[in-house]
Amino acid sequence: MPPALVGRDDEVAVLRALLGRSADHGAVLLVRGEPGVGKSSLLDVVAREAVQAGRQVLRVTGVESEAQVPWSGLHRLLGSVLPLADRLPEPQRAALLSAFGLAAPAAPPYLVGYAALELVADRAADAPVVLLVDDVQWIDPASACALAFLARRIQDEPVAVVAAQRDGVDSALSDGTFPELVVGPLDDTHAAEVLERAGALSTGARREVLRLAEGNPLALVELSRSWTPTDAGLVAPGAMTSRLERAFARRLEDLRDDVRLAALVVAADDTDSLVEVVRATELVAGDSHAEDLLAEAVDAGVLVVEGGAVRFRHPLVRSACYQGATPSERRAAHAALAEVLVASTGRRTWHLAASTVGPADDVADDLEAAADRAIEQGATRAAVAALARAAELSGTALERGRRLVGAAELAFDSGLYQEGTALLVRVDAADLSEEHRLRLSWLHEVFGDRAWSGAAKVPALCDVASRLAAEGEREHALKMMVSLALRCWWSNADATTRLGLVEAAEGVGAAPDDPTLLAIVAYAAPVERGRAVGQRIAALTPGVLGDAIDDLDLGAAATGIGAFPLAAPLLDSAVSRFRSRGEMPLLLQALVSRMLTDHHLGRWQAARAAGDEVQRLAVDTGERLWGMAGAATEALVAAAQGDDEGADYLGRTAEAFFLPLGAHTFLAPVELARTLSAVAHGRHEQALHHVRRVFDPASPVHHANARHWGSVDHVLSALALDRRAEAGQVVEELESVWEASRSPLVGASLLVARPLVATGSRAEALFVDGLRGGLVPWPFLHARHLLAYGTWLRRRRRSRDSRPHLRSARDMFEALGAAPWVDQANRELRASGETVREPDRGAGDLLSPQERQIAQLAASGLTNREIGQHLYLSHRTVGSHLYRIFPKLGITSRAQLVSALGGSRPGTGAT
Repeated sequence: MPPALVGRDDEVAVLRALLGRSADHGAVLLVRGEPGVGKSSLLDVVAREAVQAGRQVLRVTGVESEAQVPWSGLHRLLGSVLPLADRLPEPQRAALLSAFGLAAPAAPPYLVGYAALELVADRAADAPVVLLVDDVQWIDPASACALAFLARRIQDEPVAVVAAQRDGVDSALSDGTFPELVVGPLDDTHAAEVLERAGALSTGARREVLRLAEGNPLALVELSRSWTPTDAGLVAPGAMTSRLERAFARRLEDLRDDVRLAALVVAADDTDSLVEVVRATELVAGDSHAEDLLAEAVDAGVLVVEGGAVRFRHPLVRSACYQGATPSERRAAHAALAEVLVASTGRRTWHLAASTVGPADDVADDLEAAADRAIEQGATRAAVAALARAAELSGTALERGRRLVGAAELAFDSGLYQEGTALLVRVDAADLSEEHRLRLSWLHEVFGDRAWSGAAKVPALCDVASRLAAEGEREHALKMMVSLALRCWWSNADATTRLGLVEAAEGVGAAPDDPTLLAIVAYAAPVERGRAVGQRIAALTPGVLGDAIDDLDLGAAATGIGAFPLAAPLLDSAVSRFRSRGEMPLLLQALVSRMLTDHHLGRWQAARAAGDEVQRLAVDTGERLWGMAGAATEALVAAAQGDDEGADYLGRTAEAFFLPLGAHTFLAPVELARTLSAVAHGRHEQALHHVRRVFDPASPVHHANARHWGSVDHVLSALALDRRAEAGQVVEELESVWEASRSPLVGASLLVARPLVATGSRAEALFVDGLRGGLVPWPFLHARHLLAYGTWLRRRRRSRDSRPHLRSARDMFEALGAAPWVDQANRELRASGETVREPDRGAGDLLSPQERQIAQLAASGLTNREIGQHLYLSHRTVGSHLYRIFPKLGITSRAQLVSALGGSRPGTGAT
C-alpha cells in the first residue's frame, strides 16, 4: 500500500460508495486537504477501480502556469473523446471546437460548458464515465467554470466527477454547492507506520520527523529520506508546503545543471507533451540529447514519463524546481518554449511575456490581442491578467495607463473587485489621456467604496460621463448613465438629481428611440417622462433591433414605467436570444426582469420556473445580486399563490443578502410580498404594517415607484380596518401619478381601487367601468376586481347579480393558481346561496417548477435534445424528468401532456 493510503480506509470507502452510485446517477465530490496529504493517491484509487469496473476514465491535473491559457484544462481533460464532438448538434459542436481553437467564432463559456456536458453524457451512454481533476485550483478559470457547470447538471447521468483541491485556495468547485471530503493528517499510529516503512532513522531523528511532518504522509517520506542532523533547525519554520518544497529542492540540488534545466523546462511548460519539452530542452540546454537528460531526472525520482507525457512526481516538486531556478534560467526556459510554440498563439504569447524583462511593445501588443481573444471566449480573468501584464511591458506611460484602466474596468465589470481594486492602485493619473483620466475618476467614484451609496454621487458622476461623451465616448457615457439611472431608481433620488441626469443623457446626442437612452429616462423619470417613453417603446418591434441587449434595455425600461404588457414581448425576445447564444449573465438579468413582468401579468407558473432557473444561473455565474433580486421577485409570486412558506423563505434569503449591503430599498418587493400574503388571509393589520413601510418616505424600504405595485392591497387593508381617509389618500396619489405618467399598471390599479373608496351609485359605475376591458391584460387585478364587485353586490342583498362575477373571479383565480383567493371567492359564493364545488387544483400543481417547465416545452413539440438546449440540461436528464413527470400527471405519452397541463390556461406558459 502506498504511504499516502495508510490510515485512509474511511476515505477510500467514501470514494467506492461514490463510484457505486455513479453507475446510474451523477455523483460529485471535492477532495480537500493540504499538499502531500494523499489526495492524488485517492484519485489513483478511483481511477484504478473505475477501470476495473469497466468505466471510462478521463483525467487532468492542473498546473500553475496554465491558469492564464483559456480552456487548456478542459481541452486536456476531453482531448481523448473530442472526436465524438461530431455527434453533437452543430451549436454545441461549434462551441466546443471554438474553445479549443479549432473553429471560429469564439463561443460564450457556458455554451462550451453545456457542449462538454452533452459530450460526456453521450459518452456515458456506452459506459459510465469518471472525470478526475487533480489540483483543480490550478485549472484555468474558464475550464473550471465549465466543469462546475457540468457537475451541477449530471444528476441523471452515469457520470462521476471527483476533484482534488489544495487547502487555503478557492476554485469554481469550492463554492459550497458540492459535497466535500476533507483529508486530514494521519494519527500518531499511522504516521509512525508510514515512517517505519520509509527507512531506518535514529530515535531522535524519528521524533523530529514525526514532529515536523505533523501527520502528512508525503512529509514523513521526504523528510526521512533526506534527513541530516542539521535538518531540525533548517526545516522547522514555515508551513507544510514550504517544508516539503525545501525537501524537494534539496533533491534537485543533487542533479547536474543540464538535467536540472531539463526539469525546469517541464516546470515552465503548461502541458505534459514530451515532444514539446524535448524540443524546448534542446534549445535551452544546447544539447541534442534532451531525452537522456529527462531520463536522468526520471531515475532521480523527479519526473515520470508515461507514453508521450512527462510530469513531475508531485506538484510540489514542480514548484520547488521552478522557484529554485534563477530568474534568468526561468526566462530562458520560457523563451525556448515560446520558440517551439509558433503555432499556438495564446500559449506562445504567455511564454514570451514570461521571458521578457523591461519594455517590449511587440509582446505587449500580443498580450492585448490575447486579452481580446480571452474576452471573446468568456475568460475575463485571463483577459484582465493579460492586460495587466501588457501594461508592465508597455513602452510609454500613456500606453501603460490605458491598459491598466482597461484591465480595471474589465475586472469590475466582471465582478473581480479584488483584482480591480489592486489595479487602481497601480494607475498614476498623470500618465493618462483626458479620456482615460475620466474613466479612472469614474472607477474610483463607483468602486472605491463598494458599499451601497445611494444617489449622493450621481451629479458628480453624471458630469464625468458627460465629459467622456464630449471626448467622443458616447456609448461608454450612456452605459455609465444607465448605472446612474438605476441608482436613482433604487435610491429614491430627488427630482433635481433625476431630471438632471435625464437632461445630461439626452444631451449626449443619441437618437430619441435609442434603447439605452430610453432605459435611462424610464429609470430616472418614470412619472415625469413615462408617457413619452411608453409611446416610443410601443412603436418598436421586439427582436428587430441591433442586439438582444436592446430588447433587454427596452423591456427593463417598460417595467420601470409599469408598462408590463409592452415589456413582455421584449423580454421574451431577449431571454430567447441570450439563451440561444449562451450569454448566461445577461440571460439571468433578462429572466429577473421577466419574472416581475410575469408576476404582474399573471404568468405565475412561468415566473416560478424562471425563479428556479435564476437561482441555478446565479450559482453558475456568481451573480449573487441578480440571484437575490430574483428571490425577492419570486416572493411576490409565491405570496400571490398562497405559498406563504415559500414566500417567507425567499424574502428572508433576500434580506440576509441586501441588509448587510445597506441596500434596503431592494427589499421593497419583500415587504409587498408579506403584504400580499397577509391580505390573502385577511390579516389586514399585519398587511397595513408591511405596506406602510414601502409607502412611508421615512422608512428604509420605501420605494417611490415600487409602492404602486401594492396600492390595491393598501386600499383594501385600510378599508378593512375602517381607515377610509388613508385609503382615499392612496387613491388620490394614484390619480396624480396616472395623470402625469399614464403608467399602464397605475391605470389598472386605479380601475380596481377607485370603486373601493367610492359610495352609492358612483361606486357601481366605477365597478362597471372596470369591466369594460381595461383589466384584461392584468388577470390577477381583473379577478380581484370581479371579487370586489361581487362582494359589494352581495352585501347589498343583490345575490343573484353577484354570482356571475364571483364565479368568474373564482375561475380566474383557479387558472392562476391563487389558492387563497379561490377560497375567498368560494366563501362569497356560499354566502350568496350557491353550492360551491371543490377547487380544481389541477394535476400540473404536482410538478416542481422545473418539471412543469420541461413538461410545457415537451407539450409544445420540442424533442428532449431541444428542451435540453433550451434549459442547458443534457437530453438524457430531460428524458429522466419526463419519466418522473408522466406518472405524476397520470399519463403515458407526450401527446397527453397538453390536456394534462390544462391546455393553454392563463399563467402557465412555458419559459
